[in-house]
Amino acid sequence: MSEKLINWQKKWETGIKTIDDQHKHFVLIINRTYALDENGKDKKVLGDILNELTEYVRIHFSTEEGYFDDTEYPESDEHKQKHQELLEKVLKFNQRFEKEEDVSGLVKDFLIFLRSWLDDHLIKCDHKYIPWLTEHGVK
Repeated sequence: MSEKLINWQKKWETGIKTIDDQHKHFVLIINRTYALDENGKDKKVLGDILNELTEYVRIHFSTEEGYFDDTEYPESDEHKQKHQELLEKVLKFNQRFEKEEDVSGLVKDFLIFLRSWLDDHLIKCDHKYIPWLTEHGVK
């Protein structure tokens, strides 16, 4: 089995360098989780990944929301609400991590969550704002 679940695809690029770099980092987090799932469920490594994701969320959502505010993106409130829902899910994984000794089930659920985040948010939702941001000079 491969240690990578996902390879970055050009079709996911937004044309906004900062966002693309952050999205590539998110794919790296998915692949690190997948490698953990294949190589054994080491709780310390999973904790490191959860911490990395929490920091990623803080930085990435702040970046996007800053662009929304700067350009007065009309669907900003809706997108920010989706960010809040994702943040709450990440925090629930952190809480679950603190309680569980055997993280096997957590790793599987976390990987499913990350993959759906990629498919449903990064690919579908984030690409909705790209025309607006690029029309308003964000590169």
